Amino acid sequence: MTDVPLDARSELRRAGALIELRRFDEAMAVLTRAISIDHDAPRGWCLMAQAQLGLGDPEAALQSAGRAVALAPDLEWVHRLASLAFSRLGRHGEAVSAAREAV
Repeated sequence: MTDVPLDARSELRRAGALIELRRFDEAMAVLTRAISIDHDAPRGWCLMAQAQLGLGDPEAALQSAGRAVALAPDLEWVHRLASLAFSRLGRHGEAVSAAREAV
């Protein structure tokens, strides 16, 4: 993550804190800024998916997780998020597959 611009790193830390506080709407605004600074940061897309899941939007979360998977296919977090999104969409077979990828 050292190649992410400092402003994006700061925004991602802030978004992570907002997600921990379950302030998902605020986190989404911060993440939109962070992703506009560095749209190729897997962590930004993972946090976006996490916030979208918190907002009850698993379809958007699946899209964000998919972007993160494309950027960092070996990162287990991206597959866990995809698994959660698939599960909330009732696509349980795909959720299991994504969970296996995480392992």
